[in-house]
Amino acid sequence: MSRLGVVLSTATEAPPKEFVRLGQLAEEKGFDAILVNEGRGDALACAEAIALGTSRIQVGTNIANIYFRHPFLAAMTAWTISELSEGRLLLGFGVSHRPLIESLGMKMEQPRQYIRSYVQTVKKALSGESLGSFFRPRPSTHPVPIYVAAVTTETAEVGGEFADGIM
Repeated sequence: MSRLGVVLSTATEAPPKEFVRLGQLAEEKGFDAILVNEGRGDALACAEAIALGTSRIQVGTNIANIYFRHPFLAAMTAWTISELSEGRLLLGFGVSHRPLIESLGMKMEQPRQYIRSYVQTVKKALSGESLGSFFRPRPSTHPVPIYVAAVTTETAEVGGEFADGIM
């Protein structure tokens, strides 16, 4: 069985409503998935908007930047999107690029260890496991596959060992 998807970029001038329209068109044309990468917009928010405007196509991120949101918030946002989409969410996470991260005043130290920890935390939260926080996360009703962006073999190993694969 072949699978075909579309990736939209928030680095464009397209407004979120255009992403929803493109998601509806992709669903109408029989595509399997529509994913949003993170640039000048919020990939998870765009994926949620597309999910609310469609009914069958898988929606998700390709790639959400792990430095832009705490892993607990990423998990709770993923939980929300998964519930609203009735299990059509898939997540792609990545470390982005050092010049971008540092231009925003953030430090990129030990990115492979951070993405490993990030994925583990998101998976634990989505399973309802306690993270030692004030609130115990609600377990996801639906499985949420998590992928890691990998351009090096070391990061690909993280994707193979701790995630559901690589993007």
